[in-house]
Amino acid sequence: MSTATIIEKESTQIEVGKPNSKPMNKAIVIKGQRTFETSLMGKEEVFRLLSLAEALRLGILLVGPPGTAKTKIVTDYTKGMFDLTDPAQIQHFNNEGVFMLETDEGTKSSEIKGVVNLEKLVTENKYEIDSHITKADTIIINEVDKASSALRNALLGIMNERILFNGKDKVPCNWKVFVATCNEIPKDEIGSPFWDRFQLKMTVNRLAAGDLVKYYKGGDKNYRTKIKINVPTDAQIDAVQVAPDKLEKFINVAYKACSDRTLSFVPRMARAISLVYNCSVDKALIKTCELLVDKSTAERLSKELLSPEKRAVMDKVDMISGMTNENQIERAMEEIEKMVGNFAAQGKFSTSDLSELKQLVEAAMVNHPYYKIEVETDEVDQEDQF
Repeated sequence: MSTATIIEKESTQIEVGKPNSKPMNKAIVIKGQRTFETSLMGKEEVFRLLSLAEALRLGILLVGPPGTAKTKIVTDYTKGMFDLTDPAQIQHFNNEGVFMLETDEGTKSSEIKGVVNLEKLVTENKYEIDSHITKADTIIINEVDKASSALRNALLGIMNERILFNGKDKVPCNWKVFVATCNEIPKDEIGSPFWDRFQLKMTVNRLAAGDLVKYYKGGDKNYRTKIKINVPTDAQIDAVQVAPDKLEKFINVAYKACSDRTLSFVPRMARAISLVYNCSVDKALIKTCELLVDKSTAERLSKELLSPEKRAVMDKVDMISGMTNENQIERAMEEIEKMVGNFAAQGKFSTSDLSELKQLVEAAMVNHPYYKIEVETDEVDQEDQF
């Protein structure tokens, strides 16, 4: 990430560095493996879900009280897509990076359709609409619960069809990330088809009191952290295999709670989650269930998919990502090695289980921002699991 100064200009424009007025035709390549730099604490999970939404090209709804940094998370995420030391990418970010709309009861659908290009109208006698929303990499619609039905319909076209319907014209949209925010879903709208269109939803909570103390000790306004996340390609997602019998177990616990449309996303979402979260397919299916249904149903699925021993080891591996002390990480690794050795000696793990667990540990360590190791790629030996 660049150390360029961040300038916020009004509510709908966010700039980085010094804008360049000269046109640049250099193709902008969105980064896949990314390190996001942010001044926000405790928002790693939101960054991962944004990465998942981008990989799957799905809209995401962030719900939470005012002041929980919902908008800043998304703008920090967008900055991480680009190399902001490159003048061409700085210009692209400033001109087309983010489209942001603050909605209220009076916001009209025409506000997302753009403005008339006066230069072309005067010089070429052409009536043409410049639509920033169709060019933006990230679209942020704040307070979407206050949007009128006409505006919501227009937004659904952009989110689901990736098309701006403007009279007779159908203008394709280029967004990579589509985010809507609100403080809460109105009680009288729970179950409304509009909210069901967001396959990915997340509640953004306030920091706990203990985390605020850590924030103060970390420099408060000068606090900075880096979050490393992979955004998988279509080819990488397609290469992941999800066994039909595991999908059947998913259906058995989630069928009554999900529409057919929602269930149609399950296989691909699980594949993508396994790559974004560096986890097993079993864990990915459980996370998918948590996102699409709820935590209690995900816990039921967990019991169907994983033995207690495998769950115990995986839970311990999951804890590594939140550790910031090297000694703490090494102790956790010793505990994992001991657990795996004991369970393997009892015949609780197959060779494929050991191979999967080894890969999970390697992925957790390789992607850890505070700990670097050399990862061996030898075949798993049952007598020397890790």
